Amino acid sequence: MMLIIGMTLEQMQKQVSDDYLLLSRYLDTLSGRFRYWADRAKDGESTSVHWKSKNGNQWETILVKCKNEVSMVSFTWIESSAGRFVFKAQMTLHGYVLLIFIPHFFRRYRERMNLGNKQNPMQIIKRYLKKNRSGHTTYKGDGKMEITFEDGVGLGLVLGLRTRLIKTFITYDMAFDNQAKRFNESEEHRKMYSEFGYYNDEAMAEMRMLGISDKEALDMMKEKYSDLFTKNEK
Repeated sequence: MMLIIGMTLEQMQKQVSDDYLLLSRYLDTLSGRFRYWADRAKDGESTSVHWKSKNGNQWETILVKCKNEVSMVSFTWIESSAGRFVFKAQMTLHGYVLLIFIPHFFRRYRERMNLGNKQNPMQIIKRYLKKNRSGHTTYKGDGKMEITFEDGVGLGLVLGLRTRLIKTFITYDMAFDNQAKRFNESEEHRKMYSEFGYYNDEAMAEMRMLGISDKEALDMMKEKYSDLFTKNEK
């Protein structure tokens, strides 16, 4: 059965992990094709590969020519009444991690990057993933986390040892002006998130579609993975 709203996080994690293993093997069979493309592509050019898993999930892999190397990012998604929930398989210094982006994230990305309305939602998703293929993760000590990447900062939650929920997007000018004061003082912290729409009804409704809330996620992680919240991850 394909990914659907209503699955538990554990079911989603397992299915994406199973898919990703098979996708990696499929991409290995295309290595010759990729080398041919890379030899002729100019710096910054991209191409993509579509693959459907045995579970029925649609996967998109974007390849970007970066000087003498090729950078690759793969993702799948769930269609819902709220928009697309995007699942990105990410390899880090600490192993495999699943990043889940709620639809709210990409609406804020469109708005705060001033991208207008000409691109459809999938084009916005691909634009973000193409430009922000990797990032640096900082755990805030209370289950909250920030991922800094080329275009700005993703704010989210640690849901499990291998699962991260990315809720909203802010630009660097929003994030780093007096950052220490706003992020370290709890009152300023709450004010910042409120101002930037982090805890608005739209985002909360989308989290409930995944069967979680901020409080549930934080309570769930506080004891089990508190040691992770003070570490950094690339």
